[in-house]
Amino acid sequence: MPVNTSHWSRLYLRTGKVEEAIDFLKEMKEKNVALDDTHVTNLFHVLNALAAKGAASTIQQLQDTIFTLGLTKPTANLCSPLITAHLGSQRTNRLSGGGGTEGEAIKKRTKQASLPPAPVSSLRQR
Repeated sequence: MPVNTSHWSRLYLRTGKVEEAIDFLKEMKEKNVALDDTHVTNLFHVLNALAAKGAASTIQQLQDTIFTLGLTKPTANLCSPLITAHLGSQRTNRLSGGGGTEGEAIKKRTKQASLPPAPVSSLRQR
């Protein structure tokens, strides 16, 4: 039975209602919908669009549902949006003062890298 995953993607991206998207996925499972490569690619694009927004928890919910229901198997492609979202949120936190600015982080690394070398006398002679 073919399924229009673009309906699912539009449903989420336009309304932002995670529960409706999850219900749609459950309905797909109940109707024994088989996903082909095109559908999986569409799912990747939806998850990647969410990653660009930094919606890591939403991506996690959708991935958990997709994989638990067995609609498709986890792949590097389908798991990468969650990693992207987490990395993006860490960068945002650093830049917004959560962990200092990026410039401060660079200064700190530079200072650590320029520590004086250990005294030669403390090195063991062989």
